[in-house]
Amino acid sequence: MAGHPLRPTSIWRTYFGLLGSPLLMVMIVAALAIGAVNVLGAVRAYVAGESMWAKARADAVEHLMRYARTHEPADLSLFQEALRITENDRLAREAMERHDPDTARIAQWLTAGRNHPDDVDNMIRLFRWFGDRWVLQEARQTWAEGDALIAELKQEAAHLDDLIHMQAPTAEIEAQVRLIAELNDELNQAGIRFSEVLGQAARITEGLLIAGLAFVALLLSVVSVWQVRQVLLKQTRHQEAIDAIHGRWELASKSAGLGLYEMDQVTNDITLDDKAAAMHGLPPRACVVPRTRIRELIVQDDATRTREDTDTALHSGQDFRIVYRVRHPNGEVRTLEATGRLIHPHNGGNPRLTGVLRDITIELEQVEMAMKREAAERVAQSQREFLSRLSHELRTPLNAILGFAQLMQLDKAHATETQTRQVSMILGAGKQLLTLVEDVLDLSKVESGHIHMHLEAIDAHSAIHSCVPLLDPHLNREGLKLTLALADEPLWVHADAQRLHQVLINLLTNACKYNRQGGEVRVKAYRNADRPGHTCIDITDTGRGLTAAQQAELFQPFKRVNPSPHVEGTGLGLYIVKLLMERMGGEVRVHSDIGVGSTFTIELPDSAPPSQALV
Repeated sequence: MAGHPLRPTSIWRTYFGLLGSPLLMVMIVAALAIGAVNVLGAVRAYVAGESMWAKARADAVEHLMRYARTHEPADLSLFQEALRITENDRLAREAMERHDPDTARIAQWLTAGRNHPDDVDNMIRLFRWFGDRWVLQEARQTWAEGDALIAELKQEAAHLDDLIHMQAPTAEIEAQVRLIAELNDELNQAGIRFSEVLGQAARITEGLLIAGLAFVALLLSVVSVWQVRQVLLKQTRHQEAIDAIHGRWELASKSAGLGLYEMDQVTNDITLDDKAAAMHGLPPRACVVPRTRIRELIVQDDATRTREDTDTALHSGQDFRIVYRVRHPNGEVRTLEATGRLIHPHNGGNPRLTGVLRDITIELEQVEMAMKREAAERVAQSQREFLSRLSHELRTPLNAILGFAQLMQLDKAHATETQTRQVSMILGAGKQLLTLVEDVLDLSKVESGHIHMHLEAIDAHSAIHSCVPLLDPHLNREGLKLTLALADEPLWVHADAQRLHQVLINLLTNACKYNRQGGEVRVKAYRNADRPGHTCIDITDTGRGLTAAQQAELFQPFKRVNPSPHVEGTGLGLYIVKLLMERMGGEVRVHSDIGVGSTFTIELPDSAPPSQALV
């Protein structure tokens, strides 16, 4: 498949990971700045509102004082009209102190109190959020005190109006005017305190906002430095990981004998590393060559197919695998396997076909050899099956021939000397043929795994002694001497009694048949000091010996390395011995010197005595 670019979600996740914290801090700073502007704007609006309140109160007192002098109802009306501004402020304050304030009505009252409509919302929020906090709590109390003094001023104005309507003495009216003037002074002081408190609140708010902005800026700096450090560390780790992967890849490619290549989809230039260049018969160094140069190196029969497969991979973007042959300058033809994938760079560069090269010449040869070997094994198996069936078919008539020949041999009264000799020849040839048939049957059973093995503790000394009586005909015929180097105590091995007997008889009879006239057969059993837990039995003859080449050909079926017309044999005995020993977990080997003789050694794993094995 083609190279997979990063998905949009992955890109945005990466951007957010890098810019998320700074953006969050900027948003916090912006929110604090906006809050600071709104708070300071609300404080400014309250200061402006206090100015309007103070002016309305001063105008009201002036109209009231004029009313005390002129007794004109118009002045009293102007007094009451002026106090409506303070009345609207009072209604707004009381409404904002409720738990469920009607913000629409509050906005109407504050606007009627000559506050700018754009400042009303901030004024309400500031009072609701911080009205009972220590920053504005004193200003709120001062506001309430001012409203109480305004209410008292209204009462004193009503009392003055009563005195005027009752035409009270001038002294009483003047006393009331002085009381109103004193009350006005208290209102002046309340207004001053309210302004001072608002100013202090503005300064405190400004200081808190500056401190908050400074803290956020410091935090932003710390977070940015930490994040940059994390990004750098992560980048360093990624670079180290990439370097490690690259190093492992180079090591793996060198160990596996791989070459690397890249082909630009647009320019058709091919970049080869030193290994890939050498595979194509070029000088063993990294290089960039045009595609046409590589095409010239490919064997003509593979050039067209290779070009078409490569073009298909370039246009489809699918992973591809092609096998082609190249001819080196020395005329040698090598088979290469190219595997690749089309990669689309994220930076907008040309797509590149990237992959690896393998020289599979030896691998193909091994596969071909394995196929040939498998075919040969199938042929050999068929041959063994045929010989097995043939042996079964031959044994029945052969037994009949041998039986009748033995009967004829027993009837000596009616047989001539010539007939007796001919019957003996028939029996000899029949026995030799029967031995061959039996060996072939044993071979087929062992190779097919149908032979049954009953492995148990066997005394090697007893097994050897049981074979000795069967050797007497061979020993007597050749005038051989048998020497046994055996201890009195048992030497237990793990083996099958019948098959061990068969192995020993085969090796002992061979030692007799291939010995010299009047020679010696020596048998020795011992623990293998070089390989603890194993027992060896050596069977040595004093025959002609075997060369190294003859020893290498031993233990192969139907192979007689030292044939003699006077020695009967099928060439299967030693091969069957080897198979039986392997089935019993042992092995057989040979050592021979020309003119000295040969020693066949069988080695079996040790076994505990039967009494101990049952414990």
